Amino acid sequence: MRSLIFNFIKRSVLVQVVVTAAVLALLLTLGGRAATASQAKLTPAAAAAPDLSGYSSSLYDSFEQLTDGALIGTLSGLDGALSDKVVCYQPTDRSQLAMAEGSTAPWNGGAMLITGTDTENQLAAMHRAKVGSDLTLTVIGRDTYPYTVTRIDAGVTEENLASYLQENTLVVAFPYKNLAVGSNADLYIVCIAEPA
Repeated sequence: MRSLIFNFIKRSVLVQVVVTAAVLALLLTLGGRAATASQAKLTPAAAAAPDLSGYSSSLYDSFEQLTDGALIGTLSGLDGALSDKVVCYQPTDRSQLAMAEGSTAPWNGGAMLITGTDTENQLAAMHRAKVGSDLTLTVIGRDTYPYTVTRIDAGVTEENLASYLQENTLVVAFPYKNLAVGSNADLYIVCIAEPA
């Protein structure tokens, strides 16, 4: 009788161990695939150069001479993962980044604030930015201006973005929802870059 009870306990424990091991192996396999898929989504492939057809490029001395939606140039960097059109003030579609009012021309030692609204596409690569990352602003009809990220701040309100504009800087801001306080207000991650 005693050996019968011992065999029963041994089999029930053995079955539980085998089933638990099989379930863990399955979960690890599925978890590894999910992690790989999410990493692939967070690590964008090299960005294609933006289509600049349909934009006219005329020379101007200051940004004040441009109208809403006028093409300024492109912002690129992060080892080819970032390449987006930059337009003046109000973008006409979600594929464009906007230069904020108050920005001044980089060829005059100015400060530019570039914002985006669609972080799934436009500035998705900016999540990879870190201090020391290279960014390049190419201004149509002018020149190419290389910058290096020197600081990254998070939790910046829209009202405080303009305070980041200082001479000889490029400021790139991309929004995220402030769900922690129960509101849908956008906060911004701000990358401050100086000439390289």
